[in-house]
Amino acid sequence: MVVDVTGLTGRVINRFAVDGTTVYGVGDSGAYRLDAHSKWELLSSEVPSGIESLVMSNDRLYVGTQDRGMFHISLEAQIDIANAF
Repeated sequence: MVVDVTGLTGRVINRFAVDGTTVYGVGDSGAYRLDAHSKWELLSSEVPSGIESLVMSNDRLYVGTQDRGMFHISLEAQIDIANAF
């Protein structure tokens, strides 16, 4: 578990997945990617509560939840945005 406290708001990331040298994390506040400066970059704030698992496959993060099934976050658009800068 990683806890990042910024000001008065805290962020807990308690599920992780690795793809090569890229680390992804998810918690009740969203899905994140660890950037080259060792800071968590928000990929999506739309993450349901009760996260049980996180898997990276084919440019997608799959998130399994306790009560709300499974959903995915497409990373293809995120990668395109990162490469634009």
